[in-house]
Amino acid sequence: MASTSPPILPVTSSVESQPPLRAFINQISETVTTALSTRRPWSKPDSISSAAARIRKNYAYFKVNYLAVATAIVGFYLVTHPFLPRLPPLSPRVLALPCLASLWCFLLMLDLFLSRL
Repeated sequence: MASTSPPILPVTSSVESQPPLRAFINQISETVTTALSTRRPWSKPDSISSAAARIRKNYAYFKVNYLAVATAIVGFYLVTHPFLPRLPPLSPRVLALPCLASLWCFLLMLDLFLSRL
């Protein structure tokens, strides 16, 4: 009995492998292209009063985000520059951070309370 070995299959790949960075960049590029092609076109307000109404609506919807970003910026500034030269250790800047944080919490709770009415 003669033993025959099975035929050897070719090992060539039809899909060319890309470096991981190139694949990542291509994926981001495709995602951005898809997002830009399916986005809504921007609409220009018809009048000044329409623009003002849009700004008021936008502010009402995102005011907590705006306040959080402003508080984070002020807090970062106070942490990185806590003291002015020739000021005592309890400078107004150091005391401003807890005051801003408590004011932010108060306004957030007030907004949550008023939204339930």
